[in-house]
Amino acid sequence: MPRMNSLTDTLSPLLAPIARREAVLFRGIGWILLAFSLFAFAQKLVVVPDRIERYTPLVTLHGAVMLGWLGLFTLQAELQARGRLGWHKTLGVFSALLVGVAVWTGFIVSRDFSGEADMIEVFLANLVHLSGLAIFWAAGVVAAIRHRIDIHRRMMLLAALAILSPPISRVTQTLGLPNGMAAVLHLGLVLALPAIYDLATRGRLHRGTLAAFAVIFVLSGLAGAAGVIPPWNAAVSAYLGLS
Repeated sequence: MPRMNSLTDTLSPLLAPIARREAVLFRGIGWILLAFSLFAFAQKLVVVPDRIERYTPLVTLHGAVMLGWLGLFTLQAELQARGRLGWHKTLGVFSALLVGVAVWTGFIVSRDFSGEADMIEVFLANLVHLSGLAIFWAAGVVAAIRHRIDIHRRMMLLAALAILSPPISRVTQTLGLPNGMAAVLHLGLVLALPAIYDLATRGRLHRGTLAAFAVIFVLSGLAGAAGVIPPWNAAVSAYLGLS
């Protein structure tokens, strides 16, 4: 009888059902997030068709890249659930390009809009979202390199959730909900969905999820501090060209 050469070999048969549940649920979440995002932007254009005139080439590029990353996220989840790991790894290379362009264009678009609208809070909130995308994506890549697929999935899920503020805000605007409701719903989704995913697949919160929550609170705290601490607020306002 062959000898098990590691604890991982011993535990693999026990972990397989958990991994399968995670992959199937992960795929479902991917399709739901992509469908919601497409619906959110489409309904906003139907309700306010003149809005398309405000889409500059840079804004259009940013939106296309963000939706492209969500599309790739969903495709990757589908490939993983189907066991097409070769294709999954090959296509994963493109995520670096999409995330890089998304963060770059997102920063410029947010800076320009916040400066024109005199809304420092929008710029700070978007910094949190873009930082979350970059940090969780990078953590997911590192986890994949280290063959920690459980952490890889959770970080990529959080990276996808980090950029859902725009589609959520499109829906809240259409429904006429109070300003700030989109931020509340977005934060609730970012915290609730990973927790539900963990509880549904493992019956407890994963350590990677808890660590990610800590990162979210740190980023949010820094953004909040920049909004209320006079020297920080003054520095950001000066950068945006605000009086």
